[in-house]
Amino acid sequence: MDNEIREEHESYGMLQIHRQTCSPAINLYGSSITHSNLISLSITTGTKTRNLLNDWYSNGKTIIEVIMSDTQFAEAITSLNMGNGVPVTLHRIQGKSIAPCPEESKRQLFEKEFEQDCRDVSNQLKEALKESEKILSGSGNLKKEDRQRLSNLLYKINQTIESNMPFVNEQFNKQIDKTVLEAKGECEAFFTNAINKLGIEALKDKKPELIGYEK
Repeated sequence: MDNEIREEHESYGMLQIHRQTCSPAINLYGSSITHSNLISLSITTGTKTRNLLNDWYSNGKTIIEVIMSDTQFAEAITSLNMGNGVPVTLHRIQGKSIAPCPEESKRQLFEKEFEQDCRDVSNQLKEALKESEKILSGSGNLKKEDRQRLSNLLYKINQTIESNMPFVNEQFNKQIDKTVLEAKGECEAFFTNAINKLGIEALKDKKPELIGYEK
């Protein structure tokens, strides 16, 4: 009855999912806001112990650990067989800690890209003005090729404004919607953790015998 049999094999593994909190908030890969409430998923080596007519499973060395937001975790488990997967932040591989995720501000990124678009339009306008002055400063009537060159320059500027700017606005609005969703998920996770903590404390005060708690 008390003969313990311990088994290990390269195919044995254990998966753990934990809810964590951290302070200060950190950046996560694929997220545009910082997070204090995290979901941790780790895979470790596994060991099976046979004792007392039962199997007992325990974890060993960490193979990989990733962290993600509540929104990313929800997306991962509800979008099986879809796309390339969901971004997660590598936290530990083979016991080695991974450097923190670098900060990524979507607002700053959009500002940088929009400034570049504005510079492109400005450069096109400068080119058009320079070419216009050169053509109009000449004597005599405008030639057909000169009028065509001016028309092409103005058309190019108009196309940039009419096509690129609405696209930038559309992408910006999509990102804002995603950021709002992430912020909502962060708030919900915070309140869920707070409620769970208060519930556990209440159980300790009212029913200590249920959870083996002694004052």
